[in-house]
Parts: sequence; C-alpha cells; structure tokens
Amino acid sequence: MRAKAAYRATQYLEALGFAQDALKMAQQFMANEARWAVLLDRAYQQSAECHDRRADFGEMQKTLEVWAAATPRPEGKVDNLAIWARLSYRRGEYETAKRFLDEAASLAQTCGYAAGLANVLRFRADVMWLSGEVERAIPIAQQALALFERIDQPEGRARTLNTLGIIYTYLGDYYQAIVHWLRAIQLYETLDERFGLSIVCSNIGEAYQHLYAMRTALFYHQRASDLVEGKLSSDLSRNLGVDMVAVGRVEEGLAYLERAVEIAKTNGEADNTLQALASLAEALLQAEDYERAKAIALELLTTAQPLNATRHMIRAELVIGYCLLATSDDLAAQEYFHEAFVESQRTSDRAIMWQTHAALGEAFSRTQPETAAMHYGIAASILNDMAQSIGDPQLRETFCSAPLVAKVLSAGSSSQV
Repeated sequence: MRAKAAYRATQYLEALGFAQDALKMAQQFMANEARWAVLLDRAYQQSAECHDRRADFGEMQKTLEVWAAATPRPEGKVDNLAIWARLSYRRGEYETAKRFLDEAASLAQTCGYAAGLANVLRFRADVMWLSGEVERAIPIAQQALALFERIDQPEGRARTLNTLGIIYTYLGDYYQAIVHWLRAIQLYETLDERFGLSIVCSNIGEAYQHLYAMRTALFYHQRASDLVEGKLSSDLSRNLGVDMVAVGRVEEGLAYLERAVEIAKTNGEADNTLQALASLAEALLQAEDYERAKAIALELLTTAQPLNATRHMIRAELVIGYCLLATSDDLAAQEYFHEAFVESQRTSDRAIMWQTHAALGEAFSRTQPETAAMHYGIAASILNDMAQSIGDPQLRETFCSAPLVAKVLSAGSSSQV
C-alpha cells in the first residue's frame, strides 16, 4: 500500500524502495504460505511500472525477466506478459507486443483472471491505435472498460477511458475524446493519482489544440505540469511547446519542442520521438523557418518509414510540401502532397484526410483551379462533419473560425457555387 501511494504521488524512487521491501518479505515467507506469492507479484509489478513511468526501459526489462522466472502464479504470468507487451510497444516493437498479448489473453482466459484479461485488452487497444488500426481499437477498449466496470476497478477504468480518448482523437472526434477524458479525470481525482491525472490533462489540452482553442489547451498543459511539479515528460514538453508557439511565444515554444525531441530520443520512446519531431517541424513551418522545418520533416520521414508509422509519414510529407510551396516549387510540393493523400486513405483520421485535401487544393490553386476546387470541396465536407460533432456551440465556433479551417470552408463553399 505504501508503494502504491508513493507511485500515485509520482514519488517513483520512494515507491521502488517500498516495493523492494515488500518483495523481500514475500520471498522470506512464500515457502510457508501461498498468499505471499500475491504480494511477490504485486511488488514486481509495482517496480516494473515505476521503471516505466521513469522511462528506464533497461531496468524495466531486468525486473520483468526476474519476475517471469520467480512467479509461481498464472495470474502473475499474465500480468508479467502484459507489461512485457507495454515495454515492447513503448519501444515501437508492435508485433512483439501483440505476441505477448496473445499469450497473456489465452492464459488469463484459462485461469479465469478477469482483471488480467481487462488489462490485456486495454494494452491491445493501445497497440492497435499506435500501429494505425484505429477503428478496430474502439471495440477492444470498450470490452476492457466493461470488464473493469464489472469487477469495480476504478484505476483500470480511468486508464481505459484515457485510451478511448486517444482513439477518438485519432478519428478526429475531439469532442468525444474530451468527454471520455473528463470521466477519467473524475476517477483519477478520487484515486488521488497525480501522474494519471497529469496525462489526462495533457491529452485534453491536445484535443483543444486540434479544435484551435489554444489558450484552453495551454491551461490544461500547465495544470498537467503543475501536477508533476515541472518534471516534464517528452509528451508534455511537446504539448507546451505547441501551445506557446500558437499563442505567440515562439522562441520559448521551440525550446520546449527541442527538449521534447531530446527526452524522447534519450528514453528510447519511439512514438513520442515521432510526435515530437512532427510538432517541431510544424512549429518551424508556422514560424516560416522553411529550411529547418524541411530538415526536421525529412528526419521524421526517415524515422517513421521503417516503423510503418503512416500518420507521422503523412505529417512529414505535408510539412515538406508546404516548405516547397513557400519556395515556389509547386510541382515537387504536389508530389509530396499526393503521396500524403494516398497514404491518408489507409487511415481513419479525419484530421489527416482534410489536411491532405486542403494541401492539394492549395498546391493546384495556381495551375489547375478545377482540381483545386474539388480538393477544397472534399476538405470542407470533412470539416463540416467534424464541426457538427462538437457539442459545445462556442467551441464549434472557435474551430470554424480558425484561419486555416475558415480558409478551407470558404474555398469549399465557393467551389460548390
């Protein structure tokens, strides 16, 4: 209990110490009473999760290896395999993660371990959205949520609601994402889980970024930073950087974004590295530093391609295309935008889809106005659908009046006259 309390308060080194104390006690008495084996598994799990939160993947792997050999319980093996999967997908090894989850799910069903199965389902949903199978992730996450609700495990519910929020974000349904994250916040506040609360606040802020409510986004990201006492993860540093650039604090924002890239690379966080590179490239494009934006986007593209990270490849191609447009190389820009458009058809991300059509509209506007009008019309149709899904009228107006959105809606409307 003391390890869990310290973990929830983000005191991970202290939590590791308490977990080690529990582990020694369990090892001492386990031979006489089987119930100590439960404590053994909990201590190993808490240690592994602390290493995960600190992004210390080397120590996390060592803990998992020792735990796998030490646990006598099938439930312990399920939990061990699930966290092996998390370590794998945090490193960008999605197929390896799926294999661990398949084995864990089979064992959890055999031994009737509902909590373990729910956790496996949640991790599977995470792997799916990370690897681009976004729509397929929703029913998996909903199964996990239903199981956590049935066994009354609030922490599992909160984490799964967070996963669902991320999935809806990737589908471009930001309002639905916010609804799920607000439910997660209520649970985390009840649990007094500061790190989980900071993650959800950071994610809500990111949803507001997509809705162009940048000052609201900054409010949530600053709250997330306060919750972890300024000990920023790569993701939170990235989000703060995006906000600051958007509200005019450009140099400060770029520094946060560069720090996010450095943290993610140092920790070996594959997806966070891609996210940070993409946000840095987009911020440099916004700041009209085309040469550097193009260089970062090329790094993003070459990093994303071996991982088949479609969404990040598209973001890189869009930045490169706009940099080329800015230097009047329309033909080369059209090629990059076309490649992004083709790849966008493999995703369910409406934000990516409208952005690729809007880019093609701009690229063809000087030479092929009819082609440009067609692409603007499609982009405007997607944007109108997205706007209608925003339940808050004021937030809907903020979204529709954002300069890029307003430009596309106007161009799309003109093309239909």
